Amino acid sequence: MVDEEKPSFPRLLWLIFCSVCCAFRGRILGQARKSIADDVVLITGGGRGIGRKIALEIAKYQPKQVILWARSLESLEVTASEVTALGVPCDFMICDVSDCEQVYQRARETQEKYGPVTILVNNAGIVKGGHVLEAQFEDIKKTVQVNTLGNCWTMKAFLPAMISTNHGHVVNINSCLGFSTIPRGGDYSASKHATLGMMEALREELHEKGVAGVHVTTIHPYMVKNRMFEGCETRFPNLFPPLEEDHVAMETVDAILKNKGMIILPLLQYLTWVARSVLPVETMLHALKFLGVDVVLTKIPPPRQPVPPRQAQLTKQDPK
Repeated sequence: MVDEEKPSFPRLLWLIFCSVCCAFRGRILGQARKSIADDVVLITGGGRGIGRKIALEIAKYQPKQVILWARSLESLEVTASEVTALGVPCDFMICDVSDCEQVYQRARETQEKYGPVTILVNNAGIVKGGHVLEAQFEDIKKTVQVNTLGNCWTMKAFLPAMISTNHGHVVNINSCLGFSTIPRGGDYSASKHATLGMMEALREELHEKGVAGVHVTTIHPYMVKNRMFEGCETRFPNLFPPLEEDHVAMETVDAILKNKGMIILPLLQYLTWVARSVLPVETMLHALKFLGVDVVLTKIPPPRQPVPPRQAQLTKQDPK
């Protein structure tokens, strides 16, 4: 722990003022992007969806190595070949992040071959949808295992090396439901709230230890236009259209390159964050019903079938 003198109240006000000015200056003038030429990037859920888009977007900045983890061999092969075509070495592994022992095993294999992972993007996630009292025990358990505990296992596996070298970045693809919620989203929202709490605690612990070179970023997108939320829409879809995966990936990579702490997408959703903090609960309930948000998750598609156990093995694609 770094033993530093606590700031006086006037100094605290000055620090807040400077931080706000720097933030606005960055938004107006733009922030410099760090180089990731020497970084090893690992993306969970990297075979398809947002994970695939992040892999392709971050490859544009030529990291040293990209590694993809997911449960589907076919999607991993396709995405890895696309990343390799951009001139970036890409490897992939079958890994179910809800399985602690499997995560640690894959982490050991990864570090033995490529050295420390310096950019960890925890993207893997699932959503079931269902009322709190009607949700099945196994669905709740799996949602928490993937969306929350999976992040915990990967961070425990890769963070020590980042801290020892004072260099690294941990990213969590969260959700707007990580700081709010809607009917039929209890288990999903709870898992995202828990992950946000864990990430914010990690950020404060790194600051407490004086580890300034390891950064923490949470990404909170509104409903994304992909299979996970296929068929879901609000009462005013033109006013609140689903986000494109490409946009989420671009903003995520930009946040990594600029060491941003939190991104909420789109900007309008920042109002939701503020509104939930200042408006009466009854007011928010009426607003959600008016906007049709209360029925958004009634059309959640069934989850994909997991990879058969016989395929749950390390699969490599050697860089060419």
